Amino acid sequence: MGIEDTFELTGEEAAAKLNEIVSDRKHSMIIVSESVRPFIGRDLHRLELLTDPLVVFLPLPGGTEEESVNKLAKRVLGVDIGE
Repeated sequence: MGIEDTFELTGEEAAAKLNEIVSDRKHSMIIVSESVRPFIGRDLHRLELLTDPLVVFLPLPGGTEEESVNKLAKRVLGVDIGE
């Protein structure tokens, strides 16, 4: 267990890489910046419902977060990272 691969991409390039990673079935969890959402298009709903691999959209720092990182970790990982 651990971080196997990392990619620093933005926009459409990041969305294309995300689809590639999801399709290769090599990873069990994929963490993606919330900023990639607008570039995903029609596959967004499908990606949000996946459990294998689990795709987690990480909120942007200082953004208008729908869910705090603490609540996200608790919901997705079952881990309480709050104080």
